[in-house]
Amino acid sequence: MGHLNLSQSKKHMAATPKPMNQIKQILRLHALGEPIKSIARQLGIARNTVKRYLALQQSSKLNLLDLSEEQFHEHMNPKTTRSQRQQRYEYVKQRYEQYFARELQRTGVTRLHLWIEYRNEHPHGYGYSQFCWVLQRLDMSAKVSMTHLPHQPGDQAYIDFAGKPLFYIDPSTGEHVRVSVLVVTLGHSQYTFVQATEDQTTDSFVHGLSRAMEYFGGVPRMLVPDNLKAAVVRTDKYEPTLNHVFNDFAEHYRTTVLPARSRKPKDKALVENAVQQVYRNIYAPLRDTTFFSLDQLNSAIATHLQLWMNRMMSQRGASRAELFETVERATLLDLPATRFQIRKYRELKVAQNAHIELREDRHYYSVPYSWIGRQVQVCYTHDHVHIYGDHQLLAVHPRDRRTHRYTTTPDHLPSTHQHWLKRNPNFYHQWAQRVGDDVALFVAKIFEHVRHPEHGYRRCDGLMALHRKSDHDAFVAAIGLALHLHTYSLSFVRNAITSGMAQTEPSFSTSIKELPVHENVRGSSYYR
Repeated sequence: MGHLNLSQSKKHMAATPKPMNQIKQILRLHALGEPIKSIARQLGIARNTVKRYLALQQSSKLNLLDLSEEQFHEHMNPKTTRSQRQQRYEYVKQRYEQYFARELQRTGVTRLHLWIEYRNEHPHGYGYSQFCWVLQRLDMSAKVSMTHLPHQPGDQAYIDFAGKPLFYIDPSTGEHVRVSVLVVTLGHSQYTFVQATEDQTTDSFVHGLSRAMEYFGGVPRMLVPDNLKAAVVRTDKYEPTLNHVFNDFAEHYRTTVLPARSRKPKDKALVENAVQQVYRNIYAPLRDTTFFSLDQLNSAIATHLQLWMNRMMSQRGASRAELFETVERATLLDLPATRFQIRKYRELKVAQNAHIELREDRHYYSVPYSWIGRQVQVCYTHDHVHIYGDHQLLAVHPRDRRTHRYTTTPDHLPSTHQHWLKRNPNFYHQWAQRVGDDVALFVAKIFEHVRHPEHGYRRCDGLMALHRKSDHDAFVAAIGLALHLHTYSLSFVRNAITSGMAQTEPSFSTSIKELPVHENVRGSSYYR
């Protein structure tokens, strides 16, 4: 048989086997004496087809109408045994999984195209209608959803990130910070955990999942995540490779992990549906609310999550929270004594400002100043940063992911730096009060006339340094002179002390001296 093309396909499609009841009608009509032309017209089939089946009857020594259905089929299709039929079906099934299903997703590819390719390779394979019927059955079996399959209590938890982000505003910069939303739902009760995380990194993912286990108060026997990069290194239909950190997480909680198959959303239909419910029950109520921190956002999420979990499910006659508390909670595995923490290690050098930089966050953490220029070991988790020197703990800081910021313990710095940290208007006012009332007034005037407090801090630092270097009485007198002249410049006070303008007892005379006698001086009589 030559290669088929689209123009030849209809001819071969017509040659597919006829139903058994139609073949039997051909034989019965022929037995009643009906001519071939009449039989073809009555049954609506080609005369050559009628001749073919009558020839099979004549070649057989048996009365085919007396045979069973299976025997009748064997005689009408003598070249096709049961094993051959099974082999033909298994071949199409295998090709469907490996090739046909994928090709049907491509633009313009139809079953007819695939059937022509199939018949070119297997001339005695299925006819077109039978080929389409087999593909339809295979397609239906492949689309069985796990949504309606029974889920044993405490057996599985489904995990995914919502596709749409949420935001909060950083109050220090006014920047809109984008955050991801982790969703974990239990299979039996559909009790769901929702939390906003900084991002979708392995660190944030594992931390959020630890919070989910604490929220449930136990651990399901299997975790079913989507093929997230934070969880799965290499996707595979049968043996996906897990991220080693996620593997450690599963070991810590004594559970197993079975990622959903790639591009198979029905494997995790429960969490896909939960994400849609999150949009309706959490995103929608919060759409016009402004948040200024991740904690504030998660607090609002928790409030609306509780309302959602307590809402009655009409199909099951109970709320998710009720099903969880009465059935599923008791079936969960026990939580371990400690929360799983990813520990990362770095060896860093302490900078001249007595801080180390955690490059991952671009954030700076203080170290006792005696370690400036020396190497320290840094161990950090999702929540804390531990700094060690010579195997001794030097500092512990809460982890802060704000870039280019400093987390500083004042005792870690020299006294001069500690003074710098303590600076505020009240600090300088208290110092001025100890020096004198005029100095206190002068400092108050400084902060009234500067645009930014930092300018006032610098001027007051200079004033304090000048007081330490100068005679106390001369300093106070210079301040008094500056107040009298309504000038609040540090340079004026300094010049007043060095030039001698400032006296211990300054006197501002208002007496009018007589003008000297001179021929150019006209006198008051001139103007009368």
